[in-house]
Amino acid sequence: MFFSLLILLFYTLFTTNPVMAQNNALPSLQSEPIDNQTNLSGIQEYKVGIQLMDVKDVNRLSGTYDMTFWVTIVSDKTDFTVNPPPELDFVNGDQIQTSGLDLEPHLKKFKVSGVFQNGFDFRMYPFEILDMPIIVEPFFPLTADKVILTANKAYSGQDSSADSDIPGWNLSPGTVESTIHDYPWGHFSRLVVHYDVSSPAFMTLLKKLFTVLILDGLVIGAFWFKPDSLSERTAIAVGAILAATYFHAQFLLGELPPLGYLTVADKIMMASYALYTFCIISVLVHNRLSLRYGDKYDLNYSRKVDFKMRIIAPIVLVGVFLILYPL
Repeated sequence: MFFSLLILLFYTLFTTNPVMAQNNALPSLQSEPIDNQTNLSGIQEYKVGIQLMDVKDVNRLSGTYDMTFWVTIVSDKTDFTVNPPPELDFVNGDQIQTSGLDLEPHLKKFKVSGVFQNGFDFRMYPFEILDMPIIVEPFFPLTADKVILTANKAYSGQDSSADSDIPGWNLSPGTVESTIHDYPWGHFSRLVVHYDVSSPAFMTLLKKLFTVLILDGLVIGAFWFKPDSLSERTAIAVGAILAATYFHAQFLLGELPPLGYLTVADKIMMASYALYTFCIISVLVHNRLSLRYGDKYDLNYSRKVDFKMRIIAPIVLVGVFLILYPL
């Protein structure tokens, strides 16, 4: 069990959590500079701010999340009452609803609610950090040689009085980038606001992996059984395999969509499977030596074999995990 804790504490203590680091900083957004096209004549530049109000229903299986936020469009050179700003396309959004429209000569403000989608990366599951972007572009034919969207820090971020806390998650202040996105029919200015969420590492460890710790501890403890208690050792190992398989398939994998790669939880479980299998192999070794040496394979001899098994068992657990870790 000590070595199982060592593996898990490797993530909880020595893995940097970008979301927690962002939460310790000022809740402002950073904008990446866009290329020099913004300086060309004839291009209309609009400063867009997105202020998050609410986040609900983060769904791992579908990769969707419900968001409500204010959108502010500002231009010092254009009178919106004469020339309205471009309509915005929320590229990764669905079921978009707008309300609370306020139009002034140089400012347009409205509220947006909708279901947004992103392909979550679960490689670090259950210690994953989920990226929840809001992607904004002008509609065709307003290509990048006509309209450029840039970040407006003054109207961006996270509303401190809003209900933007997600139970069980830590929500980052958010970052924004301005880019040019290419389509076959043109190049479009794109504004992407990223909000990241993660779960507290220690609580995740207790909630989702404590069962595996218990099973690992029981199997490692079985190596301290008397050599004549091989049937009990076998029963513990087989029971641990069945319990771990059910826990892995129903609880851990049940939260995720079908994935083509291994998560951290998968690697930990595979290392545990290797430990349980080694425990069964140790029983087979005892039986083999007993048949080979007969009466010469006495209690002292079997204790020496068990001593070596107790050393090898945690090496198997940690070694398999370290082999799988880079994958």
